Amino acid sequence: MRVVLINQDLTGQVLDASTRPDGHARESLVRGCTFDINTRFLGDIRGSDFLNNTGPADWSGAQTYACYWRGNTNLGGSRWPADIGYLHHQPVGTIIRDAVAALNLTAAQKQKVRDVGDFVLTADPAASWDTSKPLWWDNSTTTVRTRLLAGFRAVFAPYPQLSARFEELVRRLQSAGALWDGSPPVSVTLAWPDGAVVTVNPLALPALPDPSRYTLSRWLEQQADAQASGAHYAFVFSIIPPAASVLPEADAWAWPGWKKDGA
Repeated sequence: MRVVLINQDLTGQVLDASTRPDGHARESLVRGCTFDINTRFLGDIRGSDFLNNTGPADWSGAQTYACYWRGNTNLGGSRWPADIGYLHHQPVGTIIRDAVAALNLTAAQKQKVRDVGDFVLTADPAASWDTSKPLWWDNSTTTVRTRLLAGFRAVFAPYPQLSARFEELVRRLQSAGALWDGSPPVSVTLAWPDGAVVTVNPLALPALPDPSRYTLSRWLEQQADAQASGAHYAFVFSIIPPAASVLPEADAWAWPGWKKDGA
């Protein structure tokens, strides 16, 4: 059962999805709210959107697969689940920034790590693991690179998905492998087996009741329904940069095996 919380003071509140009638609060929308570290999200909130909120919160007891954080401020000090994904941009940037002070690095080296966290926290759709390379890898000596690698590994050690993604990046950097060039797609096109095709441009979205991915997913399905008979299901993983999938059933995005890596 989806929950919508807009412009509310959630400081000190515990929001436990397991108490909902169907035991979860997937694809919820939390927008423009105020948190503090005692704001706790518990249980299955997969696929939820956290937009333009302010303050730290505790997500460590929640299932956050396919959640989406955009436009939030003052997240420093938040608590995260061990399985936080590498596509969770604002959580990743916050994790990096929060860990910098404790790293056994020089001030200049800590600044390089901090610069990566700051970069990930921007609204730039080109901000990614791959495009962070100029901030810390380029123009660093072999010795400095070795120390920075140790620093990032310490940051990501509590989060297996982040550690795995970082090691993938390291392998590419050390072998001069191909990296993403920072050019996100302008639009995404969904094509269903019955011939329905819908394209969405995140910079020219339709007028919708709210900016959530849930609402945009329903709009995509409605456009497909108008083209062909039968049921059409979609899930938007990200609006900016755009990423969406056609589904065989309504909740298939949450099935084991349908998992989008890092979401």
